[in-house]
Amino acid sequence: MTRDKFIEIYDCVIKPTAMQIVNIRNTEINKSNFSFCDNFGGLYERYLLRKNSLRIILKKDTDRLDQILDRHKVSASLVVAISESRLISDNSVNEPDDGGWYDIHSAHRVNEQVAFWSGVSTMMMYMTTECEHYLYSEGAIEKIKRELEANGMIFPPPLNGMRYEDSAIRGLFYSGSFYCENPILLANTFFWMEQYFYKHIGVEVSVKQDKRESIHP
Repeated sequence: MTRDKFIEIYDCVIKPTAMQIVNIRNTEINKSNFSFCDNFGGLYERYLLRKNSLRIILKKDTDRLDQILDRHKVSASLVVAISESRLISDNSVNEPDDGGWYDIHSAHRVNEQVAFWSGVSTMMMYMTTECEHYLYSEGAIEKIKRELEANGMIFPPPLNGMRYEDSAIRGLFYSGSFYCENPILLANTFFWMEQYFYKHIGVEVSVKQDKRESIHP
């Protein structure tokens, strides 16, 4: 992703998402504990490093370092980069005076929320623009655009009272806590998320055979 394109996503997706979460959380607690840390340069560099790491891993399968990553891997790299960059600061975080442990249950998942929703929004954007590598059933592209504009991404139904998206954000938080965020796993999560959306709205989308090796999730 070029710097200009990343600026567009940062200004139109990432920053507004972060600011909205900051305003919601500060309103909920009636304090100004949360603040947005504007760090475009650091985030873009982190994204490129994550993206390059994916290319190195994928080279084992394709023997190509110049491979163009598909929307699932791009979104996954973005999610990990945002999660690591910590664009939202919680000014109330403090180690206990008695030298005890900082309770993980006291930590907020605001940065993982920004990461997840920014990744979903980025994938949605490419779902309506990155079409040349895919085969669509009749009228599918138009229907996909209508559904995304009207309802956004459609997730699997809640299970045991927990929404799919909340579970995904929680998973990101705990993965980050143990420094084990996996872009490949996230890319596959985005792939199956997209496939669920297509099935739910009743369209068929498949990868063109001549492109399957290079953009397969």
